[in-house]
Amino acid sequence: GPLPPALTAGGEGEEAEAEAEAEEEVIPEKYWFQRHLLFSRFDHGIQYDLEGMFSVTPEAIAQHLARRCSGDVIVDGFCGIGGDTIQMARMGSKVIAIDISEKRLKFARNNAKVYQVEEQIDFIHGDFFVVTETIAADGVFLSPPWGGPDYLSKPVFDVDDLPLDTFAMLRRALRISPNVAVYLPRNVDIDRVCELFARCGAQGEAAREGEQEQERACCEICAIFVRDKLKAIIAYSGDWMLSH
Repeated sequence: GPLPPALTAGGEGEEAEAEAEAEEEVIPEKYWFQRHLLFSRFDHGIQYDLEGMFSVTPEAIAQHLARRCSGDVIVDGFCGIGGDTIQMARMGSKVIAIDISEKRLKFARNNAKVYQVEEQIDFIHGDFFVVTETIAADGVFLSPPWGGPDYLSKPVFDVDDLPLDTFAMLRRALRISPNVAVYLPRNVDIDRVCELFARCGAQGEAAREGEQEQERACCEICAIFVRDKLKAIIAYSGDWMLSH
């Protein structure tokens, strides 16, 4: 039979619009067959859409990231439908979950309820660069949009290929905390990632400390494998580096 359509958040007044959108967003087999790897409690009421399904971090990886990215208060700058946010909350952190999509933020809130951690999460609808102007936290987790599944069509993915200003994103994160993690495609150019941290780290530290000169921030690159297959690259800084 046909694969199930994506679910759409909304009230009864939006039912017709929701049904029309759902008909346009049939989940491809690749993501549907992996649904329990994305959320082990998928059958307990997880809500999603097509973009949410292909961008959410698989649960096992999200659990690993949550153990590394510990702190009393953590910012998830691009929470999507909540995969990483949920696991960080399950590890005991208070999470500030930000997303520019109101629809996916509703999904994330619902999904946090499925995992019974919604009370540990502040959901904020808005742009990362605007919302974080006044936020204080112990660390910042960034899983920015990669521009869709076509990222793998490139032999090498450059950080500047992300559909946002990566320099401004990382600099803003470092102003909040030296503890930053960035979740990136598996084919990303690692040298360019290190260059980005070196450039942003110095300015981020100076802006945070109010000093003219600072040592360049270093980062640690972690390759994530699942069943011997490379899935993603994570760049860590600050106390989230194993060397620290």
